[in-house]
Amino acid sequence: MTNSLYNKNDYDHIVSRINNLSADSQNNWGKMTAGEMVCHLTDPFRDVMKIRDTKPVIPAFLRPIAKKVILSQKPFKINSPTLKMYKQGKGGNGTKPTTFDNDKQALLDILSGFAAVDSTYQFGPHGGLGKLSREENGYLMWKHIDHHLRSFGL
Repeated sequence: MTNSLYNKNDYDHIVSRINNLSADSQNNWGKMTAGEMVCHLTDPFRDVMKIRDTKPVIPAFLRPIAKKVILSQKPFKINSPTLKMYKQGKGGNGTKPTTFDNDKQALLDILSGFAAVDSTYQFGPHGGLGKLSREENGYLMWKHIDHHLRSFGL
């Protein structure tokens, strides 16, 4: 794992890219609108920051394999399926968009809170992978945001 939201340069670069996102930004792949994507990115933070109570959906015996794949340096595949709990569109249980500016600010606020927790913070479980270390969370959240910002050309 190289990039992390706990690295100031990586954090600042992600924030800068989010700030360049607008409500009318167009997705180069996938089905999400910019508003849905912002909410989609915020939900995993809500889980690990214990704002939203989510039970991991990947069975415990499969999580080590899933973690190895997801936490690898290999980028996420384009058009990978979204877990229902993180899906904002039809049939999903993710947080539904309100106004783009409010949802974007919610993402920036939770991102700031996440980056500010000290090294002793006990994270809640990720909705897919369960308990993750600080290092794993910092990398996974960076990788996830990076993936979706790239889908919007950022």
